[in-house]
Amino acid sequence: MQMLDKILSSSLGCYRVTVRFYPIEDVCLDAWIGAVFRNRFLYFAESVCDESGVSLRERLDELPLSPDHAYFKQMKGGFPKGLLFDFRDVPNKSRKGVLYQNTVYSFQMVFIGRTVRYFPMAVQTIEKMFADGIGHPLVQLSLIDIVEQDCDGENNLLYSGNSTFINMPENPVRISDYETDIDKYADIRITFHTPTSLYQVKEKVQPELSYQHKMNGFPSFYQIVRSMTYRWASLSMLYGDDPSESNMKDFEKELDKFVECSSLAFLQEASLRRRKIYGTPKKELKQVYVMEGYEGQLVFHNVSCQYLPLLIWGMSVALGNNVQYGLGNYSIELLP
Repeated sequence: MQMLDKILSSSLGCYRVTVRFYPIEDVCLDAWIGAVFRNRFLYFAESVCDESGVSLRERLDELPLSPDHAYFKQMKGGFPKGLLFDFRDVPNKSRKGVLYQNTVYSFQMVFIGRTVRYFPMAVQTIEKMFADGIGHPLVQLSLIDIVEQDCDGENNLLYSGNSTFINMPENPVRISDYETDIDKYADIRITFHTPTSLYQVKEKVQPELSYQHKMNGFPSFYQIVRSMTYRWASLSMLYGDDPSESNMKDFEKELDKFVECSSLAFLQEASLRRRKIYGTPKKELKQVYVMEGYEGQLVFHNVSCQYLPLLIWGMSVALGNNVQYGLGNYSIELLP
């Protein structure tokens, strides 16, 4: 139960804020909307600096571990970022196609743990990005407001377009917010709203027989739990109350035992399709970055309720590869 206790008592919070906007003219997107927004946001993040003269882009790319940390070498080549976007509320046909003039759209920005300190800089970046525009040709976007939902489901205004004030987000989502009877079992439906992939697709004539290759890439419940546990641990180490290195090593040993009960669940229904999406074209590159994953629904029977707090929390931070482009967004529904 040691691993379960760590997860259920986790204080790592994520702050979800909703950005509402409308295009002043029709916008033609030449790529997946997540790639368009992410790349434009990072471009303007280079010109928004804090009082020390360090840009938001540099802050987000700065590895928050000391060089003598046991996981520094492992993370320095690439690590999960503390700010991501969620475009599940943008209509599917508009995610690569057209955003229509004077139509109100919304997406979420998610700040994980200590990254929330950069919220004012992110607002400035959004303002600059919207003023310059997106699409081909560039079309300006008009920012309506940025709001945060409180524990009662009410929207609190954090910022309105061209305002002089910014309120900080104050309602983090934590695993410890979700109580459950860990000795019970449930039937659940998992819906993948944007393409979700739990392993890196490698083009090989004779691929290595990894677990996912043996599963033909199928997102089993075991792999969903395992992937989300790793994601929680990485984000906690980077942006939360940093566990000691010995605790992280203990975590690696405990992982297999923790996910053991996930094998008791079995698949009842599946309605999935694999979808490829494309990044923004680069002038200097002939190839376009291709991402792929599953969209659709899975229904599992006999799911141990000990996993529900983690998976419900995971709905806020996404799962799998390319979450920085708005992939891996999912939701969970308990079935009668």
